[in-house]
Amino acid sequence: GKRSSQVYVPRPSTSRHFVAAPGHPPPVYHSPYLNTSTPSAPPPMSGTPIPDRLFLTKMDRTITKEDLTAYFEQFGQLNDVFIPSGGKQIGFVGFVNAGSTQAILQNKTHEVKSGCTVDVDMAMERPPLGSKGQGKGRVHPY
Repeated sequence: GKRSSQVYVPRPSTSRHFVAAPGHPPPVYHSPYLNTSTPSAPPPMSGTPIPDRLFLTKMDRTITKEDLTAYFEQFGQLNDVFIPSGGKQIGFVGFVNAGSTQAILQNKTHEVKSGCTVDVDMAMERPPLGSKGQGKGRVHPY
């Protein structure tokens, strides 16, 4: 005769009790689609803030490097003013003292010259682009 004693081994009472206990639904496993930890808003530009450097956007096309220098040097000594070529209406202003940027960032929009405004944000350190290492980011793409 076949030995069928294994079939009749009683289940441990704990598992049966857990399933039958009222008020104890089985654990719900969130599907990976529902449980995404990414926020609905797109993440900000990756990188770390540069406290002594400002990123200018929505810049009027008539604003020149001289205009930016004349306006922003009233907040503190500048060490860099840069407007990338290509007409993207952006620019960068760097200060010797990071404290200078704090006063500027109190206001989002600044009138650099009559009728011409820029929006101001803290500049971000761009992460290195893999093989195209810019060598500590000191190279300007003029």
